Amino acid sequence: MKWILIVLMTMSLIDKKRTYFEDIGYRPGRLQWQIHEALCKYRFVMAKGGNRSGKSRTAGCEGAFTVHRPNSSIWCVAPTYDLTDKVYRIIYDDGILKTHLPLIKDQSNPPYMKTMIHSQVWGKSTEKLKSLEGEGVYLMLIDEFGFMTKEIWQRLIVRLDQENSRCLIIFTPKGKNIFSRQFWNEKEQDPNWFTLTMPTDEVEYTSKQFLEDAERELGGRDAPAYREQIRGEFVPYGTLIYPMFGDHNIRGVKIDNTWSFRVGVDIGWVHPTTAGYWAINSADRCHKFDEYHKSYRTQRDNAISIIEKTALHMKRHDFSKCVVYYPPERPEFAAELRKARSKYTLNIVVKSANSDVDAGIELIRRLLPTQITMDPVCKYSIFNYQNYCHKPDSEKIQKINDDHCDEDRYVLLRRFGKMRGVDVSRLRPDIVDVKG
Repeated sequence: MKWILIVLMTMSLIDKKRTYFEDIGYRPGRLQWQIHEALCKYRFVMAKGGNRSGKSRTAGCEGAFTVHRPNSSIWCVAPTYDLTDKVYRIIYDDGILKTHLPLIKDQSNPPYMKTMIHSQVWGKSTEKLKSLEGEGVYLMLIDEFGFMTKEIWQRLIVRLDQENSRCLIIFTPKGKNIFSRQFWNEKEQDPNWFTLTMPTDEVEYTSKQFLEDAERELGGRDAPAYREQIRGEFVPYGTLIYPMFGDHNIRGVKIDNTWSFRVGVDIGWVHPTTAGYWAINSADRCHKFDEYHKSYRTQRDNAISIIEKTALHMKRHDFSKCVVYYPPERPEFAAELRKARSKYTLNIVVKSANSDVDAGIELIRRLLPTQITMDPVCKYSIFNYQNYCHKPDSEKIQKINDDHCDEDRYVLLRRFGKMRGVDVSRLRPDIVDVKG
């Protein structure tokens, strides 16, 4: 560690980075190098890119390099503490463990570490705006900027008040977020900012198999989902499918073992595999209280995790039974769910879902005004409902931001049947005990 510090003191900044990255075994690709070089010249760097284009690795290794600067302060910012961990963990592994840099303090909740050379790293969640207060920051690494708002950015930028402070923003475009689109367009023209797009299919280390999987699963290279999630492009959106979804749907609800417990599952690889955990009471009040959302995992691992979370909720709420619905075209995943279920003595039933898209959308539209709520922890589900759209100038559905919407159709269609068979007049208003 002493050798690293001595060498770094005698070199130009970009040469210092090159030497350090070689020492930790990090070999940046062409686009990643452009970001590291830009941070030697610009205070503000913004990179949008596809999934698995190396954005988080770039940010994490920039932080790992910076943590060796005495008295430096680094913020890893994301919408949740779980998401801050992507970059924070790279700094910890590559900046601390690989170089044997001793820590004075290391805590996990909230994430924070302080080294013997008095450099500090914080994990910051934009869920808690008060946590964004504090002293000036030398390096700010902002992840998932596509989820953020103007108010959050205004709170962050005041922390970058040091003359030599730097900020790296990384994100994959997400849905209809107007702020991130406008912000990008504005900063592209700003000479004080460096902006870069990192298409996953132009990155040297992306596997051919991954790109083939993405092309097949996302509908081809010209499909909006491919352009957004792989090319890192902003794509046009049409009208919202659930315009009635709003703040009244987002709240915590007290549930107990008198509610029925149901889980809907949607299967993906590049698209995430997702699950929604629903409780429904005798008044047909439907509350989504948890979710599962993972990409690039085997179906066996997904099934184990989904059933594990199901069992946890059954024990926590003392549910006597749970029905798990899977897409009818994926019987092989049902087999994995049943295999995972065999580990438990709980009454977990695995059933094929009703996948009628039109009937499911119609049903959810009728339920949203009074019958459906989602706990704020269901962040991906909430984002999906806020961005689930038709194609521009069309009534056809845009196949982006639909994963949690699909799984919810599976649950609610099986509960209520096709919309034409539902007596909506019997659906009673919210009568449950609502927390805060």
